[in-house]
Amino acid sequence: MMREAGFPPARRPPLDEALRAPHVAQWLDGWGRDGDLAILAVDDGGALLGAAWCRRFGSDGFPNYGFVDHATPILAIAVDEPHRGRGIGAALLAALAAAAGDAGAPALSLSVGPSNRARRLYERIGFVHVADAPNGQLVMRLPLSPPREPYGC
Repeated sequence: MMREAGFPPARRPPLDEALRAPHVAQWLDGWGRDGDLAILAVDDGGALLGAAWCRRFGSDGFPNYGFVDHATPILAIAVDEPHRGRGIGAALLAALAAAAGDAGAPALSLSVGPSNRARRLYERIGFVHVADAPNGQLVMRLPLSPPREPYGC
C-alpha cells in the first residue's frame, strides 16, 4: 500500500525499489514507534483492499510535505485500484481519525495534489487546506475531537 500511496500510477517502480525511496523509507523505518497507527481494509477472504496509516515526523531529515507540527501525525492512505469508489477510503479515514483522536492526536495532516480526485474525499471528511507545500501539493489538516472520558468516573 505504501508503494500505491507514494507514487503516481505512471511512475510506480518495482516494490523493492519503491521501499528504498527516501520518501517511502521514512514511513517504514522503525515502524511501530509511539504514535504510529494503521488501519487495514480486507475482504472476507483476508485480501488487502486498502490501508490508512499515520506517523508523527520531526522537521529534520527527508522533507515530508504534509508536515504541520510535531504533535500532528501525517496521514497516508491507499486503496487498491479495483476497489476505489466503494467507500473504503472514507471508512479507513474515519477509523484512523477515531483511533488517532483516542490516542490524543490533536489533528491529522496530509499532502495532496490540487487535481488529485482524493482531495474531494478529504474535504468532505473535514480536512482544510492550511498551506502550500514546496512541491506544489496542498497541505491539509483535520482537527480531531479529544478522547472521550470514560463513563462512571
